[in-house]
Amino acid sequence: ADTRGSAADGLEAAHDRYRMRAGFQLRPFERYQADTIAEVLAAHGRKALLARRAEELSDEARASLRYAQRLPLGERAEAMQWYATDLSQLAGVLHRMREFDRAAEVYGESIRISVELGGTAPAIASYNRACALARADRVDEALEQLDSALRADTADLTREWVEEDGDLRALRDDPRFRSILDRAFGTD
Repeated sequence: ADTRGSAADGLEAAHDRYRMRAGFQLRPFERYQADTIAEVLAAHGRKALLARRAEELSDEARASLRYAQRLPLGERAEAMQWYATDLSQLAGVLHRMREFDRAAEVYGESIRISVELGGTAPAIASYNRACALARADRVDEALEQLDSALRADTADLTREWVEEDGDLRALRDDPRFRSILDRAFGTD
């Protein structure tokens, strides 16, 4: 864990050191590696890197919202969609930090904005919110959210994926779970 922590710290330090001075940002694969290392460390009780990433994403979301609010109404939609995307990324980090209630709340705000902008809820954010709600033992809300997510889109999901998703473990014994899956994917 110390080697992983050092690697993650080094990537983050490089990011911070060069971001403002030279426009440096972690490339997508480096961001993925840093986030993966942070997640592994958090699973071992060391949440500092994930907490730092959550704060960074929270700052980005606030900046996106401030930017959108300064634009004329007719020009806000795209900027608000970026804000919704920032919120969804923040919710993902909160989920990995096991802050499930907060993750569900932030996913909910992201979904609300997307619905206001385009009339439909993003399928992945909706599914992820169902997972966060289930992990928070908010079973009724999780089932309702899962049903909504699967009604919107199942293109990226299979019945097996949903049945085996560890985040949805709290829902498996509820007969409504099976009904939702049957409706979305057909019967076994």
